[in-house]
Amino acid sequence: MPHSIELFSLPADAPRTLTGKSTVAVDVLRAGTTIVTALNHGAASIRPCVDIETTRQSARQSSDALLGGERQGLLIDGFDLSNSPESYQPEIVAGRQICFTTTNGTKAIEASRTSDAILIGSFINFTAVCCRLEQLQLPISIICAGTDGDPTLEDNLFGGAICDWFAQKKKIKMNPAAHAACEMWRTAHRQRDLGVSLCETLCHTQGGKNLVKLNLAPDIEFASAIDRYSTLPIYDPNTGLIGTDVDLNSAPR
Repeated sequence: MPHSIELFSLPADAPRTLTGKSTVAVDVLRAGTTIVTALNHGAASIRPCVDIETTRQSARQSSDALLGGERQGLLIDGFDLSNSPESYQPEIVAGRQICFTTTNGTKAIEASRTSDAILIGSFINFTAVCCRLEQLQLPISIICAGTDGDPTLEDNLFGGAICDWFAQKKKIKMNPAAHAACEMWRTAHRQRDLGVSLCETLCHTQGGKNLVKLNLAPDIEFASAIDRYSTLPIYDPNTGLIGTDVDLNSAPR
């Protein structure tokens, strides 16, 4: 079992060095959810990029790469796919590399580069993330993407859900932000017992409100389905690619 969890509400809050840590990069609405979905639907790999031009350059290096992502929630001009998870259907993404950039999520991945293990987590693969963190037995760092440089409740809720999962098994040391997120999640969980769904809660976060304004509320409902998939995306900073747990287990050693 890991002995500690630290949560950072924004990539800028994370330390420059995370050596010896397992890190979860979190962007519930929507990059993390989309990455999980794309890999679950057979995408060969995902190359996260911080800026649009780097994304385009990366795609030019592969004959069949797709361009995916968004800026301010919307499809980028000339890109094949937006950041709506349900647009990453098997008939579109299977076997393809996706060069991917988003306003917030890819920054959280970049901030995780120095970790020993980098997982991409969202509610839709919650248990898969927690189980792998338990197996790794390293101190855990959770890096939330936020929205436009501000912390967002949806990412902190997911981080809090991880904290609560471990706290129920064993007493675990948390930094103040992790402890606060854990309490936020427990409050949201009690609200679910009273009939307030996770989807409703996410709709009232800043990220959720932004999506509702863009008529993208179905993406929030999709992102709120806990354990929709068991796919576990893992980022390899040496190759710059996100693959699945299965890919890593079957790769030559």
